[in-house]
Amino acid sequence: AEQVTAFVTTMLGAADPGSLGKNVTVREVLDSAAAHVDTLASNPDLEAEIRTVIGGTYMGLGEFEAGEAQYRHALDARRRRAPDGDHATVVTLTQQSYALEYLGEYASADSVLNVASKLNDRYPPDTPLDRAEFLDQRGRIATRLGHNDEAETILQQALDITKREAPTNDTLLANAYANLGFVKSELGKVTESEKLYEAAVAATRRAYGDHHAKLAEMLSPYATVLDRAGKPAPLGGAGEEIRFRHT
Repeated sequence: AEQVTAFVTTMLGAADPGSLGKNVTVREVLDSAAAHVDTLASNPDLEAEIRTVIGGTYMGLGEFEAGEAQYRHALDARRRRAPDGDHATVVTLTQQSYALEYLGEYASADSVLNVASKLNDRYPPDTPLDRAEFLDQRGRIATRLGHNDEAETILQQALDITKREAPTNDTLLANAYANLGFVKSELGKVTESEKLYEAAVAATRRAYGDHHAKLAEMLSPYATVLDRAGKPAPLGGAGEEIRFRHT
């Protein structure tokens, strides 16, 4: 932890105007830091941790290709440290799959998750919610690839764990309900999908209130499912999507 802190402190210190100019951007700081991580090759644990931090920051900036590259390098470092894999390797593989998903490389994301899934048998997640998050990611990728029957089973498991382990965490519940609701809709199970999206919208309202972009994002697919069911959007419900779009 001290070594990570020292590296990040040095990285931020490099952003002074005399070094990179007064208009230095976060991306420039990251690029500079990434170029110096190679010096940590003799300490693979530290290199992996630093690359993971940098990769996550790239992702936050929407620089998905650069983020994926850092996760890939972090995996190389972790494999030097633990050739047969370990729990940290599973975590990094999962992070890489998110980056590949954002890049639209769903088949590659699926391959990465398959490797992580095999390691999960030997190095299980720390908590049930960590497992639910992993299942949620696997289910979303399966949906992207059109493997909806498989995705339905996986996402149902993720929702069951979330409901059991975090019954009051509306942020997690909203996502879990919505992800399963989407695949149910794709499978033509409109009634089940409608109920799941109804629960997702309710959880989103509790988590974010009535005037948040997250609610607008949830109302849109809910309205689509209601339309498929031949039902009008209820006043103050999915119909709010239009109001959100104009505010």
